[in-house]
Amino acid sequence: MLGIDEISLKKRHKQFVLVISDISRKCILAVLPDGEKQTLENWIESLSDQQKKAIRFVSIGMWAPYYQAARNKLPRAKVVVDRFHVMNQLNQRLTQLRTRYQRQCDPETREILKGSRWIIVRNRSELSEKQSNQLNQILERFPELRTLYLLKEEFRTIFEKIKCRKKAARFPKRPATI
Repeated sequence: MLGIDEISLKKRHKQFVLVISDISRKCILAVLPDGEKQTLENWIESLSDQQKKAIRFVSIGMWAPYYQAARNKLPRAKVVVDRFHVMNQLNQRLTQLRTRYQRQCDPETREILKGSRWIIVRNRSELSEKQSNQLNQILERFPELRTLYLLKEEFRTIFEKIKCRKKAARFPKRPATI
């Protein structure tokens, strides 16, 4: 199981490296000098045929060039987007939608949404009673936000509770647009 993830060397600087890891053995295999597709492809090409054949899964961030590199250079491997990146995207969409509502609403509704960013993106099980009540008010008032929030929570539940394909198959397939 190969992990491919880009990290920043310095905050607010565009200095990125690509970390290649063996997820099964929980170890770093390489740190590549940049996050370019060609750099990743070159690294994969440097592997022996036996090493390439041994890679069954590739976990990537949500960047199309990494997907393309993995598909092109490791055609037998299944490529999946890692959970962190999907959750991050869902939380960003929740924040964007909440912000849009907050800008467009009346003062009373704005007060309900005030300070709610962390309440909406946090795991429901980690909320205090007061925060949970505020979340319920928000979700009742904004159906679109409620739908997206429930999808995010369903996704989180799948990854936290479901450990095998058979159990995961019971969840309906959803369209890829959010």
